[in-house]
Amino acid sequence: MSDRIVLPFPVEKRQVLPATRARSTVLCSSLKVLRDHGHIDAYYAALEPSMRPTIEALSAGLWVPIHLAMAHYEACDALNLSTDELEAIGADAGSHGHGTVAGTAGKLAGGVGVSPWAVLERADKVWDRSWQGSAIAVFKVSLKDARIEIAGWPCARFRYCRYTVAGVIKRLAIPFCGTVFIKPIADLCTSSALGYRVQWA
Repeated sequence: MSDRIVLPFPVEKRQVLPATRARSTVLCSSLKVLRDHGHIDAYYAALEPSMRPTIEALSAGLWVPIHLAMAHYEACDALNLSTDELEAIGADAGSHGHGTVAGTAGKLAGGVGVSPWAVLERADKVWDRSWQGSAIAVFKVSLKDARIEIAGWPCARFRYCRYTVAGVIKRLAIPFCGTVFIKPIADLCTSSALGYRVQWA
């Protein structure tokens, strides 16, 4: 694809190092939203029993091993929720886990002529606060059409993550426009990578 690069990968995509740690704040906000949506009991029933004490003891603001995030999202994936609910959960988690970024996006949206590009160009700042290793890139397809790619992220293998991440992106972009359409790009979604087409009006 020859779309214009807005936010490049730090190295070639195939050379992006896999994520090794996750910010506990991401997992804490995810647990809160699962509770708010009424899925926390089913989640704990699906979670590997040996992981429960660690998950329950999580506090925000720490770096935790990627295997903990993998165990968390594997249990989330087992809930087999609808695509619409997954996107809603992602949007809610984005509000909790990226509150500062969402607030900044809202302030930027008040500026004359500001569009979703204002936050998409800063997507790496959001990503790097949440994951050590892996990376995100943004490409401009047209004036109101973007492609987002994520590489080196082991959690990409879970359907839960594919659609909740879509919800997070939509939540961050929506202050800038009336409508946001986001769709995973099947050819770019693998066990360690994700790709999205984002369009707005």
